[in-house]
Amino acid sequence: DTLRQKEERIEELEEALRESVQITAEREVVLAQEEQSRAQSEKQVP
Repeated sequence: DTLRQKEERIEELEEALRESVQITAEREVVLAQEEQSRAQSEKQVP
């Protein structure tokens, strides 16, 4: 059934999108933390 196949495809795409968003968000957090620790260590240099 074509409608069923479409629905399954949409679910797959939604799941892939959620994973992609989560990976992007995690990467942003890591980048922000690195930026923060870089700023911290620059402050400590006289």
